[in-house]
Amino acid sequence: MVQYKKCFTAFRKELDLKGIRFTTSNPNQIQMTRFTTNDLAFSGYSTTVDSNKNHETPDLNYVNKTDEKNVTDFCNAFLENYNVAQTKANFQKVETFLQHPYLEHAVCSAHLSDWIASNWIKRIL
Repeated sequence: MVQYKKCFTAFRKELDLKGIRFTTSNPNQIQMTRFTTNDLAFSGYSTTVDSNKNHETPDLNYVNKTDEKNVTDFCNAFLENYNVAQTKANFQKVETFLQHPYLEHAVCSAHLSDWIASNWIKRIL
């Protein structure tokens, strides 16, 4: 049992170094955690939520790229939906793509996701 704990502890440290997070101490139940607004690479986002919207059912088709919660939710969803490794670097890469001049006026989640996915491996940043 001690060897098992040492192996798991080493595995957990390796994941931490790579920026990968999980929420359980049981290696059979590893679950990826969602990144938070503290993980955003850029600052200056608005912390207010549009008061005209129902806070419990956000409009998933619209991305307000000036709101830190909207950006965080979009980046997390992209990593999950496109099966991208859930690292802080990839989370911030999605955020960086959102700042690309081509997407300056784009607000549709599907359009943003498609464009980011199609440009993911290209070196356009």
